[in-house]
Amino acid sequence: MVILYLIFTSFNYSSIYRCSVLQGVNIYGLFISFYSIIVLITLCKKAKYNRLVQYIGRHTIAFYFLSASVPFVCCKVTEVFLKTTSTMGAILIFIVEYVFTALVSCLVVYILDTKLPFLFDLRKLKKID
Repeated sequence: MVILYLIFTSFNYSSIYRCSVLQGVNIYGLFISFYSIIVLITLCKKAKYNRLVQYIGRHTIAFYFLSASVPFVCCKVTEVFLKTTSTMGAILIFIVEYVFTALVSCLVVYILDTKLPFLFDLRKLKKID
């Protein structure tokens, strides 16, 4: 499958694009999209059990709700402590911000999971008698 993907992506895209557009539909792009989905599904089926992926999957809604506020706060905090004018410095700051955001998000989700477990599993919500 990987060989077919490499073959299809090695073509000159501009010449294929002119021949494969049918009333505004990019046939080549559509084919590559479908093929990429099949490759991704195959890779996921062959993947081993991963606890980190399982944890993130179980708590996706919390990560989704935190996806705007935590990165904003983390970027503002890193702006105070880290400043640069070079390109390499900006790349390093981006990596630091990304890791900092991921760690803070995981910490907040962990705290929510331990203190308010019913947010992720309604079966843990005790009935009020």
